Amino acid sequence: MPLAAPGTADTADPVPALAMVPTSGTTRSSAKHVISLRGSNTLGVALAPKLVRAFLAHEGATDIEVRTGKTKEQVWIKANLDGPLWIEINTPGTKYGFQSLEQDYCDVVLASRPVSVDEAGKLIAFGDLTAPASENVVAMDGIAVIVQPNNPLDQLSVAQLAMIFSGKVTNWQQVGGPALPIHVFERDSLSGTHDAFVSLVMNGAHIKSEKTFEDSQELARTVQTTDGAIGFVGLPYIQQTKALAIQDGDAAALYPTPFTVATEDYALSRRLFFYTPATPKDPLTGELVEFAMSDEGQAVVSDAGFVPLSLRAEAAKIATGAPAAYGKLASGATRLSVDFRFRLNSFEIDTKALHDLERLTRYLASPVNRGRRLALVGFADAQGADATNLLLSKQRAEAIAGLLKRRGVAPDEVASFGSALPIAPNDSPQGRARNRRVEVWLR
Repeated sequence: MPLAAPGTADTADPVPALAMVPTSGTTRSSAKHVISLRGSNTLGVALAPKLVRAFLAHEGATDIEVRTGKTKEQVWIKANLDGPLWIEINTPGTKYGFQSLEQDYCDVVLASRPVSVDEAGKLIAFGDLTAPASENVVAMDGIAVIVQPNNPLDQLSVAQLAMIFSGKVTNWQQVGGPALPIHVFERDSLSGTHDAFVSLVMNGAHIKSEKTFEDSQELARTVQTTDGAIGFVGLPYIQQTKALAIQDGDAAALYPTPFTVATEDYALSRRLFFYTPATPKDPLTGELVEFAMSDEGQAVVSDAGFVPLSLRAEAAKIATGAPAAYGKLASGATRLSVDFRFRLNSFEIDTKALHDLERLTRYLASPVNRGRRLALVGFADAQGADATNLLLSKQRAEAIAGLLKRRGVAPDEVASFGSALPIAPNDSPQGRARNRRVEVWLR
């Protein structure tokens, strides 16, 4: 592909200031492979280099070496895998990744938010990026709202966050905290973390901050040392700050834990993606993505501080006001760390759910879980009549049951509760999509 290898200038790079760094001693003609991963700083700093190195070791590569690039967002990983191999990781932000793919300067887009409709349209020459062949969820993350450790406040609502970050609330006393001015810090606009926060919290308003940061670690350090500070980062970057519990609508306030993020119950949960062309130009690209989603790759995800996609069971608290039948179903049972979700206005499961079906099938086939009773519990959003929502939630649960039966797994119970127990307000498309879900319980 038209990438300049180390040792050459990449003058046609879509963002010349972030062009691929020349590295002495190697030229394009001497490199067998040059593969580029571009996009999210969240993925690029903490996860992508670890995944690439683990993948290369898994493949039997030798002479693995990491070299710094021209900017702090760029690294080169050099190895020998049946010949010289160079892998570039260049991650100033998610938007940059999609821009690079549009100009054919990228093999894998690292994204901390889904591809937008506009971006997918511009990239249609590379296939439908929302299809399973291109969209790969490789990890889960929660956007943590962080404050100074000595801040006595423990939780905020999404509505309060919007008022704070838009500048309508300027003192902690206005939201039940101390009489102290609020200092707002944010990630830069190239960041998928920024885009996700705006989408999930701001309801069309603009963030008014004192400073923007390209680096989540630097943002966290600034919040830690600034009286009255608040900011937002991915889970691995909480560091020595304090993460707040977040309440969304009538749902209970939840902290960003591995379980609440994995089920996407936590209000600011998000998926982290590897996007590739439908037909990658280099087979090694597809092998890298497959490794990232494998059990070995998911162990790297966990080690990097993100939430892996591997399943685990946890005794869940029954929400106040839950239907009696739901309480009976959940009593003495454990909930799995996965909820099945669907494409917009469809009973077709989304790309993550396709892989979750396989993960659940393998989980139930393990010796320790054989013979356990499986219950699927469907929910709907609150649009429409109660009877209609009850039917829709039943149909979604039955759709998952049917897909599992094709894989040799027969659920013992399929239940539905309509629009009960919302985990998000129903006044936005995003909130309604989160409420349309199928929970998985085991006895």
